[in-house]
Amino acid sequence: MDKEGRMTQVQPMQCVSSAELTRNFGAWQDRAARGPLVVTHHGRPRCVLLAADAYAQFSRSDVQESESAVDHALLSERIDVGFVVLDKSLRMQELNTLASVMLGRSRDRLIGTSILDLLPRLAEDPYHTQIRRVLRSAAPARFSLLGQDERSIHVHAFPWPTGMALTLQSVSSEDEAENELARARALFAALETHGNIGTAQLTVRASIAEVDESFASIVGIAPDRLVGARVTDLFAMASRDPVSAALEKVMGGGKVEALDACLLVDGGDRPRRIALASWKEGYGIGGAMMVLHGPA
Repeated sequence: MDKEGRMTQVQPMQCVSSAELTRNFGAWQDRAARGPLVVTHHGRPRCVLLAADAYAQFSRSDVQESESAVDHALLSERIDVGFVVLDKSLRMQELNTLASVMLGRSRDRLIGTSILDLLPRLAEDPYHTQIRRVLRSAAPARFSLLGQDERSIHVHAFPWPTGMALTLQSVSSEDEAENELARARALFAALETHGNIGTAQLTVRASIAEVDESFASIVGIAPDRLVGARVTDLFAMASRDPVSAALEKVMGGGKVEALDACLLVDGGDRPRRIALASWKEGYGIGGAMMVLHGPA
């Protein structure tokens, strides 16, 4: 199409034999100034004669592209997360060293491999749905899933010119502990809001370290008076041995214990359902949590 919007015919690339080029080099170099000229030998293309300014522009573009690729590779190696570039069929095109370590194979063996072969849970919902949404609508996605070593991996998926890219961040034991604590806090807050369920944090010696308002209301004692007391003292004599035995099992690393016991409330016995679970502190048991069900 010319400047006025009219269709023009595309001219085929012109060829010249090497013998003819040698005989009339001056004329043919003038022709090469107007566009690439294919030089043939015995009828087969051997090389292309290109004007100096066209070559300089081509070379400069090639160098810039190479420098950009080098900069990208250096940057991907400096970030502290695994970085993977996928095509639209989810096959790996590029990845940094950390990603290859996390996926358990060398970079050469991973190139061209589907990410689903290394992280098969990505093929399951809801992960696969989110991955496809990134490719379809260019909307980024964040989620966590279990890797091959059953450790959690934080995944950030986002659009990339060739398809999509992922950053992979392995969740450390400290992160897991922090997440577990956050989940526990949310659970206890929900239980306290429930009103008919109380929670208490116990030390390894079975004394009360902390209680919520619901627990204090169920046993009929103010929270500040409960802290430091032996939890077994809240129960009737007949229930103290079963409660102590359940606490001993839990503190020893056993499973969650649940039992019926009688609380001493207002000078009388009140049957209540309780549950006990240990919590870890560092490498050992730090204490236990007691959940107490209030009156119906």
